[in-house]
Amino acid sequence: MTAADVSSCFCGCLPLKKGCIGIGVVTFIYGAIAVGIQIPYTIEQINTSGLRIDFIVKFTLGGIFNLINVIAGPLLILIVLKENARMLLIWLIYMAVYLNIVHLRILDYA
Repeated sequence: MTAADVSSCFCGCLPLKKGCIGIGVVTFIYGAIAVGIQIPYTIEQINTSGLRIDFIVKFTLGGIFNLINVIAGPLLILIVLKENARMLLIWLIYMAVYLNIVHLRILDYA
């Protein structure tokens, strides 16, 4: 095993394959819940104060990333089961971008 080989995750508690499947499930559930919360909030926002530019930008970015999360979770599970390393790299790049955007609070609806 070389320095770049990884065989476990969650501090060695799970094999890498099971850990990635778990992360895919959590990503899907989070995305589905976020979309489910975002739709009623958007309807309420439109009814109370109309459409402001800052709300449209936040909604568009949030909606895009939440829908991608709904797709990315099952996609990660499929990638892991097929053992496709190239596709896994694309998923990792997306998650890095997503986490940075969340960190910058662009998706903060408050």
